Amino acid sequence: MRPLRRLGHAAKMVWRNKKRYAFLSVTIVLSFSLLLGYLLYADSKNYNNYKGVFACDRGIVILSTVDKSSAYWERVDRLLEKIPDTHAYAMLYSSLPFIGNAIDLAKPEGRIEGGGISVYALPQQVFGLYDGFGSTLGIEWREGEEREGIRLGPGEALANEALLSMLPEGATELDEAFGSHTDQDVLHFVKLKLVGTVKPKDSGAEAQSRQQNTQPTLYVSRAEFNPTELPDLTWSQRIVIHSPQPEKVYQLGKGLGPDTWEPRAVYRDQDRAMEQERQDARIKAILTVGLFLLLGINLYSSFSNALNERKFEIGVKRAIGAGAPQIVGQFTLESLLVLLGDLALSVALVTGAGIAYKFFMERTPDDLGRFHVFTLYITPWSVAMFAVCSLSLTVVFSLLFSYQATRVQVIDYLKGE
Repeated sequence: MRPLRRLGHAAKMVWRNKKRYAFLSVTIVLSFSLLLGYLLYADSKNYNNYKGVFACDRGIVILSTVDKSSAYWERVDRLLEKIPDTHAYAMLYSSLPFIGNAIDLAKPEGRIEGGGISVYALPQQVFGLYDGFGSTLGIEWREGEEREGIRLGPGEALANEALLSMLPEGATELDEAFGSHTDQDVLHFVKLKLVGTVKPKDSGAEAQSRQQNTQPTLYVSRAEFNPTELPDLTWSQRIVIHSPQPEKVYQLGKGLGPDTWEPRAVYRDQDRAMEQERQDARIKAILTVGLFLLLGINLYSSFSNALNERKFEIGVKRAIGAGAPQIVGQFTLESLLVLLGDLALSVALVTGAGIAYKFFMERTPDDLGRFHVFTLYITPWSVAMFAVCSLSLTVVFSLLFSYQATRVQVIDYLKGE
């Protein structure tokens, strides 16, 4: 019998026994779906937990200190000169407590008692903006304000989306009165032209940009916002460093004395995330092996039941002269057709369930009421594990099914019928 005729005959027999194979397929589909669904869920969970970390530039290290002096920056700069291809800049940080009425009163959530705006005073030229976690921030310049590099002149400012949402729609400037940290009688009247909007550069980094998204933040020129011009505000200093050797920079930062807080190093976050992923991968491998064994036992039982229902048919075929190779070939093709069809159905069902889960997750707010993008992801390693497990189960049980069919005792079952 030619291969195509054999395949056609096997398909015809599958159709004739569709009710029996339907019950068998329920077990097979559930088994494959359980395995693939677990792998997809585990990988997607890991990916979404750590995508913000891996979206950051590994070479970024951030030093923060209460020492706002230029002498501190010069000391750090001299130490960094010993590390090749390392670049850095220092900016000053403070906050301005709300006092005035420029904030849109139609949005009372924006005016929190005792709240204020975080202010970062930038030097003349910086190579990039980063939040406190090391996530890269992008700038959307307003029309007519585009410029090369990141630089701000006197009277200019960049605002993040949290601050803009508190201003009247379409506002092009911030005209507000702010208080003082040390003297309640001192007011600061701030009038700044908003030349751009600061946003997370990678939407996948929202988990690492939460503080940046929720805290109203202003970026201004250090020429007019500094401890000399505004001595009644509490200032601190943040040094942003980019280096191909962030490990050395981190150790350098730890040795700067008690006035320097623990350096924020992206590479450390990424290393911790990779270690956690390795631990999760080991657990996933163990669970996958366990599922594989359970599925194998389940499939063996299901195939045995299917075979018992067709022993009379096998007996007739053997009685009229069908040899063992023909029986093996027929039942191997039948089981392969059923298993491959069930495998395709399982992939379709898990994909559909994953899309539904993504839809649900993206419309469910977190504890702070924010919505996040949920990415479905499966690693090549998981794909390989599923392929090996599913195909090995398919081949092994197809051959086992066909082999057991040849073990049917022809005379006994014909007499029984």
